[in-house]
Amino acid sequence: MIAAIEKAVGKEAKIEYLPRNAADMQDTSAEIGKAFKQLGWQPKIGSDEGFRETALWHNKNAAWLDSLSI
Repeated sequence: MIAAIEKAVGKEAKIEYLPRNAADMQDTSAEIGKAFKQLGWQPKIGSDEGFRETALWHNKNAAWLDSLSI
């Protein structure tokens, strides 16, 4: 996933390995089968394209995002 995001944003990630946080998930069983069964939903694009589109949107809206205060 990190490699796909690096490719989408055109930058190399600076990875810093730290001790595991107690709140970190060790495993995930994420899968979309239930969404398909119950809703008939399935993704229209793959993760690489999704990362790329998200990066493009972020770059286009960077000034607006910077103006937000939380």
